[in-house]
Amino acid sequence: MMHPPFFIWDDGKFVKINLADIAVLKTEDNYLRLYAKEESYLIRATLDKTLSQLPEGSFVRIHKSFAVALQHLEAVEKEAAIVYGVAFPVSKRYYPELISSLNVLG
Repeated sequence: MMHPPFFIWDDGKFVKINLADIAVLKTEDNYLRLYAKEESYLIRATLDKTLSQLPEGSFVRIHKSFAVALQHLEAVEKEAAIVYGVAFPVSKRYYPELISSLNVLG
């Protein structure tokens, strides 16, 4: 599913970001880090507000501090979501939402 690009304010200018490139969102104090495969961006935003601005179903919250893009999700364990070979914590609170977001066969 293609989504239109969005812009972030970075180093004095608006920079175009393709949503399909973003794999993980992580809170860092009053900021939000957007992780792509080879780079990351730091913006002044909350995870809740950012998730509300992104297309529904593109990201799923897995922890109070993390959300992952379903298209980049490689595996799910009871307490971890694997993206690009890196394990991100999954809290008990968000585990059911994560599992219900998966298209599971069988």
